[in-house]
Amino acid sequence: MVPWGWCGELHIAVAPGIGAFCNGLEYDHGGLSLQECLVPRLVVRAVAAGQSGKIESVAWRRLRCRVEVSGAGDGWKVHLRVSPGNPSNELAGAPQPLDGEGRASLLVMEEDSIGKPAVLVLLSPDGQVTDKRSCLVGGEDS
Repeated sequence: MVPWGWCGELHIAVAPGIGAFCNGLEYDHGGLSLQECLVPRLVVRAVAAGQSGKIESVAWRRLRCRVEVSGAGDGWKVHLRVSPGNPSNELAGAPQPLDGEGRASLLVMEEDSIGKPAVLVLLSPDGQVTDKRSCLVGGEDS
């Protein structure tokens, strides 16, 4: 028995050395691995009622992408990515805020990106992806 590092009043049983407890003893445990000590914390958030947001249209003119969104309020943004779940693989810089009429414009900086697949994502004020649309850079929706 040893005192727990975060609370000295609490004692925990550990196997001697690096090994595990032996079979047949009163208390059988696999040891103190990270998987046995870590308690996951899940946070689930709902989008505010009445603000679901939907990408209505995507129009390209060469490397400029014009987006129209419905149902989104203040603080919503659009972002152009290679894959929807990874914000670091952006194609057009930082996420762009929607104007008061639910429109935004994104500019792809690399000319050799024309024709490559992309995903336009709609981001809620807390940064969650609420809608997405596949497209080709400089081209038609796919």
